[in-house]
Amino acid sequence: MEANSGSLAPLGVASALVADDHELFRDALATLLKRELCFREVIQVGTLHAAITQLGHAPETSLVTIDLSMPEMGAAASMAGIRKVHPDVRLVVISDSERREDILQALDSGAHGFIPKTYTIAEMLAAFRTILEGRIFVPRSLAETSINALSAARAAKPPQPGSSPVLSPRQRSVMDLLALGWSNKEIARDLQMAEGTVKIHVNAIYRTLGARNRVSAVSAMAALGNRYWPAVASEPNGNHEFRVGSEGTVER
Repeated sequence: MEANSGSLAPLGVASALVADDHELFRDALATLLKRELCFREVIQVGTLHAAITQLGHAPETSLVTIDLSMPEMGAAASMAGIRKVHPDVRLVVISDSERREDILQALDSGAHGFIPKTYTIAEMLAAFRTILEGRIFVPRSLAETSINALSAARAAKPPQPGSSPVLSPRQRSVMDLLALGWSNKEIARDLQMAEGTVKIHVNAIYRTLGARNRVSAVSAMAALGNRYWPAVASEPNGNHEFRVGSEGTVER
């Protein structure tokens, strides 16, 4: 299966854009991307408008980091707009916030990951590598919340003996693409079904997993472990990295 965002430029020739209104952090992150992740060029801007302008001048940019607290940021609408105009760009939110609502909003708007600024350099690099390898990075704080919600749902309604939250084959196909950050429209095109049918499958997945949205659904599947979703990868520190496919991993 071929992912919708195409192949990334090889590290060493790729370009990145860092959008953050804190000059010191912006410069440090740009240095980190060049030195540790071998980006050839890292453009630095301090506003959303400047980021959009630079992307228009540099269509080869493969990674964009966005600070939610930047001037002009409209959060979900701004990120969704960038993803629509530049579908091949890996969009990463880096923020002081670790609020569950902010994380879910960013990921639901098409971001490929949400990295808290409180992370150590090692944690931040690991998160970037996850995203650059074609996976969605979910902070452990969100994963823990989703797992707790799933556990509470199970406690309220214990499963019948022999039952399991295994999805139907069609729902599993939809779930795999949800974890890659695909929109309902993209999933419909890839699976050759009506967009309305995709929405029905997505809602059924939410009900089965006790999830509120696609990110918590992916985290819930990860919490179930290899028995139900063999293709999911989980790090010992609790962060979840999703590399999914019907038979194994999907490389971007």
